[in-house]
Amino acid sequence: MHLVAGLGRQWPVMINLAWHVADVKPPRTPADDLVSSRVWITVDGVAFPDAGWWDLPLSVIGSALAAYAELRDGGFQEDLPEDIAQASSYFFDGPFALAYRRTADAEPVIYLEGNRENHEGELESLVAGEMPLESFRVALLGAAQILHAEVVTRGHLDEQVRIAAGIVTGLT
Repeated sequence: MHLVAGLGRQWPVMINLAWHVADVKPPRTPADDLVSSRVWITVDGVAFPDAGWWDLPLSVIGSALAAYAELRDGGFQEDLPEDIAQASSYFFDGPFALAYRRTADAEPVIYLEGNRENHEGELESLVAGEMPLESFRVALLGAAQILHAEVVTRGHLDEQVRIAAGIVTGLT
């Protein structure tokens, strides 16, 4: 197995990533614009932030879409070598975030790291590894499609349905 160093630990280079969306709650009232559900990732079977994590799935998946688009389109920054782009996405209930770095190779590869900010404000890396950018897109698209179907089925407001549809469109 090939390993890559990340924050003082060794991680597998090519990882298997899955996005999970489950238990989308119906709106509490006809005007309720909050969508909540379980949303998390697994990296080689390790859950982040935790298996069955409750959060705001439109925000979590939307944040990951924004990071994907930045990585896909370049997102290259002055303080990094010209062949590296980076982005972040967030879980909104807790001190958890995903950090990404992408190379400018013909078939882009991203390094993904799931971090938790501890009580001292330091980042602790909980999951990490590399994968093709296209594999990341496909995994995220699957979760976005499930989320969209659940938002429609559960009777959420048209605005939430449009947001979920926009996430799917952004990944296709």
